Amino acid sequence: MQARFLLEQHQYALVDRHAVGEDACEGLPIKPLIPRVLGKLAPFMPGLLPVGPDAPYLEYLIDNIEQAGEGKKQHLLSALLAVPKGVNPDSLQRHLTNRLVLHGPRDRYYLRYFDPRVFPHLAYRILTTKQIQCLFGPITQWSFRFQSEWVTVSAPSEAGVIPLVWKAKADQRAALDDVILLNKALLQRKQALDQDWKSIDDWRAAMDAGVAALQVARNLFHLTQKDDIVAFICHALLHGEFFYQHGIIQNLLKEAILPEQSYAGSAALLEEEDWAVIESESRRQVIFR
Repeated sequence: MQARFLLEQHQYALVDRHAVGEDACEGLPIKPLIPRVLGKLAPFMPGLLPVGPDAPYLEYLIDNIEQAGEGKKQHLLSALLAVPKGVNPDSLQRHLTNRLVLHGPRDRYYLRYFDPRVFPHLAYRILTTKQIQCLFGPITQWSFRFQSEWVTVSAPSEAGVIPLVWKAKADQRAALDDVILLNKALLQRKQALDQDWKSIDDWRAAMDAGVAALQVARNLFHLTQKDDIVAFICHALLHGEFFYQHGIIQNLLKEAILPEQSYAGSAALLEEEDWAVIESESRRQVIFR
């Protein structure tokens, strides 16, 4: 999608002010989104920027999108938002500010919904339809960066009462904590294959497989170290969901229970030939428990 057309289809953008730096934001009318409870972290909070065909800095944004898409500049915009005419900017600012703090069963969580590494997990996996409606509020379309493209998610059309309290259940709160692990594993898989995802659907399929592998790593093999879990997920994505059935992997996982052992470290010593054998024979092995 051409940068000019993309910007003209949206009225606002979300900017990760801390990530892009003050110089990139200079001269732009960015309205900071700072919840009262996170006031001490104000410099790290995102901002809301009006865009659209009448923005006097439109050419600057177009240039940034085009050059960043080619890897020549840092991305300034994290997300693009479409809202109906008549939506009050101050009201939208308050809405998005309030959504930065998600209430969990036992705590309050700083939700980086503006981060393109986080938003797809929310939209495709973690949040319910009602919660997505609660996140969107007056927003009708939300576009996020995906590799060199922009992917648009439309607000749910389901009717009904939208929750007044912005909160998550225990399993959703745990899923939010796992986003970093999954993203690391997905990145390692991408780097290992040295190729981009074919599409957002390709990424989503890998994400679903990664979630399944994460549950196996924790529930079946009781891995607790983050590096071990990330490695296990990545290996499942690269070598098949049943790779752990092979005796070689089972031995590594048994040893990983010991304090001085690491599954990630031991698995890193395997050669390509070892992985080829594991891939071809894993389905014939018996899972140990």
